[in-house]
Amino acid sequence: MDIDWAIEIYFPEEIIVEILIDITVGPLLRFKCASKFWKTLITSDHFKAKHYNYAKNNKKILITRWHPDHTTSYYCSSLSSPQPLQKLGCCPSNNKPNSTFGLGYDSISDDYKILKIDNSGDDSRPPSKILALKSGSWRKIDNHPRIFHNSTYRDGPLTFVCGAFYWLSKDNVNNYFMVSLDISSEVYKEIPLPEGICNIPNMAFIKRDVSVIEGMLCAYCSCLHARAAGDTFKLWVMKDYGIKESWTILFNIQDRYIYYIIGIPKYIFGNDQILLIYNCGVCRGYRTSTGLSELFPAHHGTQRGLVYTESFISPKSLISY
Repeated sequence: MDIDWAIEIYFPEEIIVEILIDITVGPLLRFKCASKFWKTLITSDHFKAKHYNYAKNNKKILITRWHPDHTTSYYCSSLSSPQPLQKLGCCPSNNKPNSTFGLGYDSISDDYKILKIDNSGDDSRPPSKILALKSGSWRKIDNHPRIFHNSTYRDGPLTFVCGAFYWLSKDNVNNYFMVSLDISSEVYKEIPLPEGICNIPNMAFIKRDVSVIEGMLCAYCSCLHARAAGDTFKLWVMKDYGIKESWTILFNIQDRYIYYIIGIPKYIFGNDQILLIYNCGVCRGYRTSTGLSELFPAHHGTQRGLVYTESFISPKSLISY
């Protein structure tokens, strides 16, 4: 007579947690259906915090690619270990190059807001617009009190950090400065830029922009030398928010083709290498501060990248973590 033996294997809860925190959000949501114990464990605040803290050290990148047939493809990959790009899907493209958008969370009104600024660069530009998701409608907000030209070379969203949106602008005499808009009060401010990004002699072409890396506001420029053979890429971070003297240069890279880095600095690896987007003719790809990156192949067309932390915690709740 055959007898089926069922052997119960016991794992301590802390061992189960250590196994589960290494699993992505999608499977975890399905695992809640395995048992009442697993559902209680996975939905607990302790596990959510532990999973998020683990995921912060294992970030991913979302890559979007635009194709000639006006479609957009989405891919993702890990930044902590070499993995092939995973295609997420494809959809029609609706790219509007004359405007730049930014998304942020307003902790005062407990609402998400989208800011739209015009990139036309003329003095008669329309007012900026902001959308509060709870209201579901766009409304105009006053422009900056003095006339300026938005000067963004970015292929992505506006920088958002410390409760404000940031972008680069210049006045009528070509003086560059950083504009900020507080997401709660909707009040403009001007943030001083590092001297090395404003006054650059003997340059044929200069591209400047602002970004955020590891929660710090940063400014960068790519310079095409008029006389020298090599080009220059410089990146500064602001150590103390709002203090001009706290600008600290993080990278000063000299390379023959470094001027063609057209994207935003994306990520700093543990070995202090920085991930950048480069442009070479019609081909765009990724490189680090020491050379081309083998993690993500080049693409014949426009592509963008967004570094993110995978979590099933609401983004507005992450402020407390």
